Amino acid sequence: DQYLHSNDPNSVSIRQLSYDVDNKYGPLPAVPGTAPYLRFSHFIGYAARYYSYQMSRALSSLVWQRCFNDDPFNCQQGSRLRYSLLAHGGTKEPWSLIKNIL
Repeated sequence: DQYLHSNDPNSVSIRQLSYDVDNKYGPLPAVPGTAPYLRFSHFIGYAARYYSYQMSRALSSLVWQRCFNDDPFNCQQGSRLRYSLLAHGGTKEPWSLIKNIL
């Protein structure tokens, strides 16, 4: 990215740059005659990951507001968070855990 943006765009071969990067850092060598930089496979699943991230932010904000906003160092609420939500890891349905804490 820095190489591309620090040189005259007309003097840079995107295809050659892509091959060089793939050959130097990729797990497999670049395949001549292809243009992998034109693929949009990195967008597959992006929306789901992005909205999951946003949902996590919203829920953590609710937990903060309801449990810690008035007293961020409240030991009772900290213990409640630990044992009602965090201690279960992935063993229980997430929504039931969130309901318990909120």
